[in-house]
Formats: sequence, C-alpha cells, structure tokens
Amino acid sequence: MYRYPLPARAALLTTVLLGSLVVWACRESPAAIEFDDPGFRRAASITLFPNNMVFDEPGESFQFTARVNDQAGYSVVGARVHWESSDRSVVSVDSLGLVTAVSPGSGTITAIHDNVTAKADVVVR
Repeated sequence: MYRYPLPARAALLTTVLLGSLVVWACRESPAAIEFDDPGFRRAASITLFPNNMVFDEPGESFQFTARVNDQAGYSVVGARVHWESSDRSVVSVDSLGLVTAVSPGSGTITAIHDNVTAKADVVVR
C-alpha cells in the first residue's frame, strides 16, 4: 500500500473507491490518497469481440477487441493483450488484434493476458 498525504482538512469528507485508488478524509485528520500494489486488480476474464467471425474471402480483415476484466467484472485499464492464431496459414492476427483471412479453412484467435485467455472461432470461405 502506498500512501500520499494531501493538504490538511481537504474538502472531501467521504471514502471514494475507484478500482485500486482509495481517496479518504475526515474532519479530524488530513486527507490521503492510497494506492494498492499493482497486483491488486488481477485479470479474471477477457471479453473478446467478436467471439466468432466468418470471412467471405481471403484478404478481408476485421479489428478484434479484448477487454480484460477483474474479479468484480470491471475493466482493468491499461492491461495489454497478446494475440495468437491457431493456424497462420488460414488466419493471421497482428499485435493490435487486426485479424486477416489468409486462405480457406478455420482457425482460432486467442487473446491472452497473464494466464487468462479468450478464444474466437474464425472461418474463411
């Protein structure tokens, strides 16, 4: 826990919880900002959009997005996702999630953050 004091008698008189940031104050004590350690909001799931895709022909592309969620279902802001394709000869994916149909067939796109994954089935006609 990291604690940073604020000026005495700050106007805030309640506790505010915003993800891993807690701001608190009361009349008798100075305000402070407390930051939990970086491991506090661990990824629990990934929401992948879309969760499946059909391309009509090779050469088509679509931008996939992944949202990393914590245990409460809130987005973990700034979480980086690694992208993989199960078969790059059928469908490729770049480091930002741009999926491109390469040749007819089927494959799976996987978004990974820490040990959490989400998968989307992809078909190229």
